[in-house]
Amino acid sequence: MGIVRAKSGDVVTIGSLASGYPTQNTWGDKIAAVDPGVPLRDYHQSITDPLKLWKTQPSLRKVVSAAARWFAMVPWHAYVRVDDNDRKRLADSPLERIFEEPAPLVSGYQLITDLMVDRMIFDLCCAVYVDDELVRIPPGLLSIKSDTLGRPREIVIQTPTGMDDIDITDVPKIVTWGWHPRKAGGVSPMHTLAALLEENRRSVEWRSAQWRSSPKTALVITRPASVKKWEETHKERFLETWRQWRDNVSGGTPILEDGMDIKPLPDSLNPRNA
Repeated sequence: MGIVRAKSGDVVTIGSLASGYPTQNTWGDKIAAVDPGVPLRDYHQSITDPLKLWKTQPSLRKVVSAAARWFAMVPWHAYVRVDDNDRKRLADSPLERIFEEPAPLVSGYQLITDLMVDRMIFDLCCAVYVDDELVRIPPGLLSIKSDTLGRPREIVIQTPTGMDDIDITDVPKIVTWGWHPRKAGGVSPMHTLAALLEENRRSVEWRSAQWRSSPKTALVITRPASVKKWEETHKERFLETWRQWRDNVSGGTPILEDGMDIKPLPDSLNPRNA
């Protein structure tokens, strides 16, 4: 266990985050929470699943990644107020050093980028200061518990099944969330975008199927009825020639049989429109 200060004069004992021991407040019992909160990991794994969207939605990933990276590029400096018109930068202060290297193998840029992605995807982000490190807490494990007026009363990390949850209410931390009509914790934009994202997913699948199996040119081949009936092997050989031409990205020109003609289809879908 380690000892940290939540604020001046208040000492809080913090259990090991890895082993799952809960935090205990040294000056009283926990405040009763009316709204128990719902951690995002408990939501139904549907189209609103953040990991699924991050992996499958190119526009969502491009926009969120770009915004998070630009925000992380802003330098984080610490200052002390001199008077109403002046301030002095504390260039070598512990605050600036912790943002330069929040934890081993993690840069300040990476931490801020990850927190911003959490904020935009989950409408919630959190980093905890423990053992001289600033550690990001995955939003899917967080539960923000509120009273009847929507005021946050308890912040808990939901640990794997069979382990005690970790109360980080009194732990030094960075935490922020968006608006919700009746409780703290925000509302993930993924719920708002669900219909548009589903439509986009289906349109991508449809376009992929078009390019994979549809004609690259809107044409129809005609064969006069007076021509003798094809043998099955002859017909299959002719069709295979056109299949190879369809799937050949480098082009080429297939050969028509005697008497055949090729005509464009009226009002057909062409590659430009697709």
